[in-house]
Amino acid sequence: MRIPTRVIGGALIATLLTQLTACGTLFYPDRRGQIGG
Repeated sequence: MRIPTRVIGGALIATLLTQLTACGTLFYPDRRGQIGG
């Protein structure tokens, strides 16, 4: 069973976009909600 590369790439891009827009909710929870953090 082979996972298509497009699915993996899409998941990676979605995760990166989520991290950028969430402003570090996973890595820096204390800075949540700040703009440009």
